[in-house]
Amino acid sequence: VAVLENATQVSSGDEHVCAVDDGGVVYCWGDNANSQLGPLSAAPNDEVLPLEVTGLPAIAHVEAGDDHNCAIDESGNVWCWGDNDNRQLGHGDTGTTDDPVPTMVVLPLPAIDLGMGENHSCAVLTDTTVSCWGNDDSGQLGDGIILPDNGTPTTIPGLNNVIDVEGGRATTCALLASGAVTLSRKVALRALGCCASSNDTFV
Repeated sequence: VAVLENATQVSSGDEHVCAVDDGGVVYCWGDNANSQLGPLSAAPNDEVLPLEVTGLPAIAHVEAGDDHNCAIDESGNVWCWGDNDNRQLGHGDTGTTDDPVPTMVVLPLPAIDLGMGENHSCAVLTDTTVSCWGNDDSGQLGDGIILPDNGTPTTIPGLNNVIDVEGGRATTCALLASGAVTLSRKVALRALGCCASSNDTFV
Protein backbone atom coordinates (compact mmCIF):
# COMPACT_ATOMS: atom_id res chain seq x y z
CA VAL A 1 0.00 0.00 0.00
CA ALA A 2 1.52 3.32 -1.04
CA VAL A 3 1.50 5.87 1.77
CA LEU A 4 3.35 8.50 -0.28
CA GLU A 5 3.11 8.94 -4.02
CA ASN A 6 6.02 11.28 -4.69
CA ALA A 7 8.83 10.11 -2.39
CA THR A 8 12.41 10.26 -3.63
CA GLN A 9 14.18 8.64 -0.65
CA VAL A 10 13.21 6.63 2.44
CA SER A 11 14.90 5.44 5.64
CA SER A 12 13.68 3.12 8.40
CA GLY A 13 14.46 3.28 12.10
CA ASP A 14 13.66 0.69 14.73
CA GLU A 15 9.88 1.05 14.46
CA HIS A 16 9.39 4.21 12.40
CA VAL A 17 9.96 5.38 8.84
CA CYS A 18 10.85 8.73 7.29
CA ALA A 19 10.79 9.78 3.65
CA VAL A 20 11.60 12.84 1.54
CA ASP A 21 9.25 13.86 -1.26
CA ASP A 22 10.17 15.53 -4.52
CA GLY A 23 9.63 18.95 -2.96
CA GLY A 24 12.16 18.38 -0.18
CA VAL A 25 9.49 17.81 2.49
CA VAL A 26 10.10 15.12 5.14
CA TYR A 27 7.31 12.82 6.33
CA CYS A 28 7.54 10.30 9.17
CA TRP A 29 5.22 7.65 10.57
CA GLY A 30 5.17 4.69 12.97
CA ASP A 31 6.40 4.61 16.56
CA ASN A 32 6.63 7.99 18.30
CA ALA A 33 7.74 7.00 21.81
CA ASN A 34 10.70 9.40 21.58
CA SER A 35 9.20 12.23 19.50
CA GLN A 36 10.88 10.91 16.35
CA LEU A 37 7.89 11.82 14.16
CA GLY A 38 8.35 15.55 14.63
CA PRO A 39 6.32 18.45 16.04
CA LEU A 40 2.90 17.48 14.65
CA SER A 41 2.63 14.23 16.61
CA ALA A 42 2.33 14.15 20.39
CA ALA A 43 4.58 11.50 21.92
CA PRO A 44 4.06 8.67 22.63
CA ASN A 45 1.21 8.43 20.10
CA ASP A 46 1.99 6.22 17.09
CA GLU A 47 1.01 7.41 13.63
CA VAL A 48 -0.21 5.07 10.88
CA LEU A 49 -0.10 7.69 8.12
CA PRO A 50 2.80 9.98 7.18
CA LEU A 51 3.01 13.30 8.99
CA GLU A 52 5.01 16.22 7.70
CA VAL A 53 8.00 17.13 9.87
CA THR A 54 7.63 20.88 10.18
CA GLY A 55 10.44 23.32 10.92
CA LEU A 56 12.76 22.05 8.21
CA PRO A 57 14.08 23.78 5.08
CA ALA A 58 14.05 21.87 1.81
CA ILE A 59 15.70 18.52 2.53
CA ALA A 60 17.90 16.51 0.17
CA HIS A 61 18.39 13.38 2.32
CA VAL A 62 17.02 11.88 5.55
CA GLU A 63 18.40 9.06 7.71
CA ALA A 64 16.69 7.29 10.61
CA GLY A 65 18.48 5.97 13.68
CA ASP A 66 16.87 3.71 16.23
CA ASP A 67 14.51 6.41 17.56
CA HIS A 68 15.96 9.61 16.12
CA ASN A 69 16.46 11.15 12.69
CA CYS A 70 18.83 13.51 10.95
CA ALA A 71 18.47 15.18 7.57
CA ILE A 72 20.70 17.13 5.20
CA ASP A 73 19.18 20.23 3.66
CA GLU A 74 20.01 21.55 0.20
CA SER A 75 22.82 23.70 1.64
CA GLY A 76 24.48 20.81 3.46
CA ASN A 77 23.24 21.72 6.93
CA VAL A 78 22.27 18.80 9.21
CA TRP A 79 19.06 18.82 11.27
CA CYS A 80 18.18 16.23 13.94
CA TRP A 81 15.13 15.40 16.07
CA GLY A 82 13.69 12.64 18.26
CA ASP A 83 15.42 10.57 20.94
CA ASN A 84 18.25 12.37 22.72
CA ASP A 85 19.03 10.02 25.62
CA ASN A 86 22.66 9.83 24.49
CA ARG A 87 22.91 13.33 23.00
CA GLN A 88 22.54 11.90 19.50
CA LEU A 89 20.77 15.06 18.31
CA GLY A 90 24.01 17.02 18.50
CA HIS A 91 22.80 19.71 20.91
CA GLY A 92 26.13 19.73 22.70
CA ASP A 93 26.01 19.17 26.44
CA THR A 94 22.74 21.02 26.96
CA GLY A 95 20.80 17.98 28.18
CA THR A 96 19.33 14.66 27.11
CA THR A 97 15.67 15.57 26.62
CA ASP A 98 13.92 14.14 23.56
CA ASP A 99 13.09 16.87 21.05
CA PRO A 100 10.44 16.69 18.31
CA VAL A 101 11.60 19.98 16.80
CA PRO A 102 14.39 19.68 14.22
CA THR A 103 17.49 21.55 15.36
CA MET A 104 20.51 22.32 13.21
CA VAL A 105 23.74 20.59 14.24
CA VAL A 106 26.83 22.79 14.34
CA LEU A 107 29.40 21.20 12.01
CA PRO A 108 32.69 22.61 10.71
CA LEU A 109 31.68 22.05 7.07
CA PRO A 110 28.57 21.12 5.07
CA ALA A 111 27.58 17.45 5.06
CA ILE A 112 27.22 15.21 2.03
CA ASP A 113 26.17 11.94 3.70
CA LEU A 114 24.75 10.66 7.00
CA GLY A 115 25.13 7.42 8.94
CA MET A 116 22.84 6.80 11.88
CA GLY A 117 23.54 4.26 14.60
CA GLU A 118 21.25 3.06 17.35
CA ASN A 119 22.04 6.07 19.52
CA HIS A 120 24.75 7.95 17.62
CA SER A 121 24.98 9.99 14.44
CA CYS A 122 27.73 10.57 11.88
CA ALA A 123 28.13 12.84 8.87
CA VAL A 124 30.56 12.83 5.95
CA LEU A 125 31.67 16.39 5.34
CA THR A 126 32.62 18.09 2.10
CA ASP A 127 36.33 17.59 2.83
CA THR A 128 35.68 13.78 3.01
CA THR A 129 36.25 13.63 6.79
CA VAL A 130 33.67 12.22 9.22
CA SER A 131 32.17 13.88 12.26
CA CYS A 132 30.22 11.86 14.87
CA TRP A 133 28.22 12.57 18.02
CA GLY A 134 26.01 10.73 20.53
CA ASN A 135 26.60 7.46 22.36
CA ASP A 136 30.25 6.46 22.68
CA ASP A 137 30.14 3.64 25.24
CA SER A 138 31.68 1.22 22.75
CA GLY A 139 33.99 3.62 20.92
CA GLN A 140 31.58 4.04 18.03
CA LEU A 141 32.48 7.73 17.66
CA GLY A 142 35.99 6.70 16.63
CA ASP A 143 37.72 9.35 18.72
CA GLY A 144 39.77 6.95 20.85
CA ILE A 145 37.89 7.90 24.00
CA ILE A 146 35.23 5.78 25.72
CA LEU A 147 32.51 8.07 27.05
CA PRO A 148 28.84 7.52 27.88
CA ASP A 149 27.97 10.15 25.26
CA ASN A 150 29.21 13.25 23.50
CA GLY A 151 26.73 15.78 22.18
CA THR A 152 29.32 17.84 20.34
CA PRO A 153 30.23 16.62 16.83
CA THR A 154 33.85 15.46 16.79
CA THR A 155 35.91 14.81 13.68
CA ILE A 156 37.41 11.31 13.61
CA PRO A 157 41.18 11.73 13.59
CA GLY A 158 43.13 10.24 10.70
CA LEU A 159 40.07 9.33 8.64
CA ASN A 160 39.92 10.91 5.16
CA ASN A 161 38.65 10.22 1.64
CA VAL A 162 35.33 8.90 2.96
CA ILE A 163 32.45 8.60 0.50
CA ASP A 164 29.92 6.79 2.68
CA VAL A 165 29.35 6.20 6.41
CA GLU A 166 26.99 3.77 8.14
CA GLY A 167 26.16 3.30 11.81
CA GLY A 168 25.12 0.14 13.67
CA ARG A 169 24.12 -0.56 17.26
CA ALA A 170 27.59 0.24 18.62
CA THR A 171 29.62 0.35 15.40
CA THR A 172 30.47 2.82 12.66
CA CYS A 173 31.81 1.81 9.25
CA ALA A 174 33.23 4.11 6.58
CA LEU A 175 33.70 3.40 2.88
CA LEU A 176 36.76 5.08 1.40
CA ALA A 177 37.17 6.28 -2.19
CA SER A 178 39.72 3.49 -2.66
CA GLY A 179 37.05 0.88 -1.91
CA ALA A 180 38.46 0.03 1.52
CA VAL A 181 36.08 -0.28 4.48
CA THR A 182 37.18 0.85 7.94
CA LEU A 183 35.46 0.06 11.21
CA SER A 184 35.34 1.65 14.64
CA ARG A 185 34.41 -0.29 17.75
CA LYS A 186 35.81 -0.94 21.21
CA VAL A 187 35.53 -4.71 21.31
CA ALA A 188 37.38 -7.40 19.32
CA LEU A 189 37.15 -6.28 15.71
CA ARG A 190 38.59 -9.45 14.26
CA ALA A 191 35.32 -11.14 15.23
CA LEU A 192 33.78 -9.03 12.48
CA GLY A 193 36.43 -10.09 9.96
CA CYS A 194 38.00 -6.67 9.85
CA CYS A 195 41.43 -6.77 11.34
CA ALA A 196 43.92 -8.50 13.62
CA SER A 197 43.75 -6.10 16.56
CA SER A 198 41.09 -4.46 18.68
CA ASN A 199 40.75 -0.90 19.90
CA ASP A 200 38.23 1.90 19.83
CA THR A 201 39.56 3.95 16.93
CA PHE A 202 39.24 3.51 13.19
CA VAL A 203 41.52 0.77 11.86
